[in-house]
Amino acid sequence: MASDESPSTMGKRLVKAGKENTPETRRQYRGLFYGAELGVAISGAILHPEALDMKLDDGRSFVEALHSQGIIVGVKVDEGLEPMEASCGAYEGETSTKGLETLEERLPTYYEKGARFAKFRAALKITRCENAYRISRAAIEKNAAQLAAYAEMCIANGILPIVEPEILIDGDHDGGVYFVETRKVLGECMHALVQRGVRLDHILLKCQMVTPGVDWKGNGPWRDPATIARWTLDALRQTVPPAVKGIMFLSGGQTEYQSTVNLNELNVTARAFNEFAVPYRLSFSFGRGLQASVLDMWSRGESKEACMKKAEEVARVNGLAARGAFNEAVDGAHPTVLPKGGNLQETFRGVY
Repeated sequence: MASDESPSTMGKRLVKAGKENTPETRRQYRGLFYGAELGVAISGAILHPEALDMKLDDGRSFVEALHSQGIIVGVKVDEGLEPMEASCGAYEGETSTKGLETLEERLPTYYEKGARFAKFRAALKITRCENAYRISRAAIEKNAAQLAAYAEMCIANGILPIVEPEILIDGDHDGGVYFVETRKVLGECMHALVQRGVRLDHILLKCQMVTPGVDWKGNGPWRDPATIARWTLDALRQTVPPAVKGIMFLSGGQTEYQSTVNLNELNVTARAFNEFAVPYRLSFSFGRGLQASVLDMWSRGESKEACMKKAEEVARVNGLAARGAFNEAVDGAHPTVLPKGGNLQETFRGVY
């Protein structure tokens, strides 16, 4: 569960929901998830550093409450985005990520507070340039280098890095453009990690599914989950070595429904290959894809208990989708108990 929104990002959502953006309001909202019974479907939760020091109403720390369910605690370690200079070859609006300079000194503190994995997000933008859609070479290379440096520092401090080169879905390009740029970005990230000496079996990869831009108006199969699954798997198989244990897909602007159905189809499609063709565990690291319904209910004054129940329900169906076992016709109404454990536990068992 990606629940690591900064106070400013969360504040925008809280204000839109009619809530005041204060530490106490943020604590109450986060508690709807960290106090819920999510351990049957969630193996890890990414927290904002602020949340590492917060507690539930019953006095337990968020970290303690998550650990009690076997959920591994992670932390967001980047400090947001900053614009890249056009002089280096970047296109207008492209960014790199802040926080690398102070990361080495911060990691031991996060470890002491209970974090055992981390997330550092790069955000890459597809731009229309000279009658073509692309990400600049400068942005691809700089963001890959930053992610590799971050991963190296995390591993040196006993913290597993989630490497997140997110390609934004903003734009009116089709899925073919997204596929081409995904191959470039993931290929450069893998190259940068290897050049840094980072062992690929010591990381998890977090990326977007291959989808058309959110403003794409074309016709064709690009809204079809089966098409998205085939092209996403093709991009991964061409660029990501089998040493990478797991791919944690982000929801990245998709609705809760879209992200769940697409994740399920990815796992169904992967089963059509043998284990050597698709050697990764395909799971999720959703933010809004796990939170949107809960925030809507909370903003309408629904009870804490009802909101927590909804959080459990959304987590459960995504846990099913991560195994290709989500059945839309029945799984919204009938609880299914999932086996404990999963992506992060399996990775930690072999590494840390």
